[in-house]
Amino acid sequence: MRRGFTLIELLVVIAILAAMTGVSVISFSAGRGAFRLKGAARDVFAAIRQARSIALVTQKPCIITYGEVSRGDTVCAQVTLAGTELMNDTGPRTAWTLSGEPVVVGGDEELPPAEANDADAPAPSGGHTVAEALFPSISEEVLEGVRIKVVSGEENLPLSEGETEMRRARTSIYSNVDYLLEKYKKARADEKAAADAAKAESETGEPAPRDAAATSGQEAVSFVWQVNGRCEPHRVYVYAAGSEPQDGLVIVVDRFGAAQVLSGDEEGRE
Repeated sequence: MRRGFTLIELLVVIAILAAMTGVSVISFSAGRGAFRLKGAARDVFAAIRQARSIALVTQKPCIITYGEVSRGDTVCAQVTLAGTELMNDTGPRTAWTLSGEPVVVGGDEELPPAEANDADAPAPSGGHTVAEALFPSISEEVLEGVRIKVVSGEENLPLSEGETEMRRARTSIYSNVDYLLEKYKKARADEKAAADAAKAESETGEPAPRDAAATSGQEAVSFVWQVNGRCEPHRVYVYAAGSEPQDGLVIVVDRFGAAQVLSGDEEGRE
């Protein structure tokens, strides 16, 4: 006589399947979050190396700014580059092929002189300028739900016997460094003041935000890469929103401008 499964045995099997499904969903969510965090740290690391490369190649200082912006109820990281080469919005849009034919950046052919001088002619479609094509900004989707914390100072790295000489070498002989940094900070301060004024005007009579500290985030901080590739040493913590900076990844930038990515555990063992 064949004996079937009892009700208890069926319930045990269902419970096991439910537990396996729950563990799989949690593991998938955690793996997806870790993958997004590594992608964001990779792009921030690339921006840091990009700033150093711009300063070395163009022989003009480059400024990188770390900060956070609010998108709805979420505070997200923001990393921007600025320099004398990148501030020029009227850069060349035309390149020359090997055969000597001019083309607009993006692949379109250059307009003939008659059409170029015609005010009614449609604007040429080329896509991006040279600066935008070579130095694209980090996508907002990559940094969505990711926060950063920046710690600067010489205490981040061990000091050597030649500290005085290194500090003297980091001092730029180019007078446009201070001018560029001051101009960029003033522009950011004006933009922030205008944004705060618009926000206060739109929220007149409405209750204050639930948590002002949560919406403030990391204050914007800028570092200048000199033409010799040096900068002030600092650390950039990249972590998921709702967690601690030590739970994420940390990018260590030394006084020579070289950067490396470490995890929170590796950073703590240094």
